[in-house]
Amino acid sequence: MNNRRMTSGLAAFYVAAVLFAGCIPEDSLEWSQDGSIGLLRVEGALYLVDGKTGALTEIAKENIESWPAISKSGNLIAYSQRVKCANLSEGIKVLPPGQVKMIQYYAAQTRKNILDAGGLADGNYPFPEEGPLVPDDYRNWAIRFLCENADDELAKVLGGEGIKAGKEKEISYSRIVVAEATPGVAPSAAPAKSRVVAASLFSVVGMKFSPDCKLLAYLMHTQQGQVSNAFEEHGLYVTSLQTDPPLARGQARPCGSRGDACKPSCRMGLRLAKRRPSNCILNSGFKGFEQREYHSGYL
Repeated sequence: MNNRRMTSGLAAFYVAAVLFAGCIPEDSLEWSQDGSIGLLRVEGALYLVDGKTGALTEIAKENIESWPAISKSGNLIAYSQRVKCANLSEGIKVLPPGQVKMIQYYAAQTRKNILDAGGLADGNYPFPEEGPLVPDDYRNWAIRFLCENADDELAKVLGGEGIKAGKEKEISYSRIVVAEATPGVAPSAAPAKSRVVAASLFSVVGMKFSPDCKLLAYLMHTQQGQVSNAFEEHGLYVTSLQTDPPLARGQARPCGSRGDACKPSCRMGLRLAKRRPSNCILNSGFKGFEQREYHSGYL
């Protein structure tokens, strides 16, 4: 199976889910190729399933995003979990540099709107009306950043209550975890056997291992306005699971033209360097993937 077939498999799964269920289901159960172990996601919790006894091993209690994955061998699992940040600095440290720059940009735009308006609009921060940070879960990052770094001019306009309200905005991010799958052993009991391979302030769903388990594909929320269907709300990304050498963070580029599979020579469109892993795009025929400049700029 090559990368194009892996991309098509994710797309086909989405289409089947929508056509037959009438909506996109959030819960799932996926088995290893021999059926010895399964991965169950139900109501935000995640479990390993023993294929012989049906016994469940809890992996996480809550906030697991839709469609985690298990490798064909059953040795590895991958899932995305939404994590709340106790403070802004914690989140800034784990997000990709491009997303941090996006937060700073939208914070600056919101500051300008506040100063132009002379304050808040009916108690609401005058956030830009378009762009990837428009949904509340995402815009809170820019508002928090703005208020925690407010200068004297902004503090005078907002006042103490306005600054306080902005600092209290709840922020969270998605972290993608890859762990060894051992029935009866929770990852929390063996922390050395799991690791975070990517993080994003945008919601992440739909994990998929490559056949050799060297790459992990996932769908990241990228909605920038009104869309006609759920497919247009997500872009397809790939992260390397190899550490020798790891892929450089923040150096992602689109791979070929739309509809083309990545060439092996370009290493999925990423340049190799001795730093942390990064993400890149697998372009396909989906309308949402045409926004290649956005995807490559804000990883």
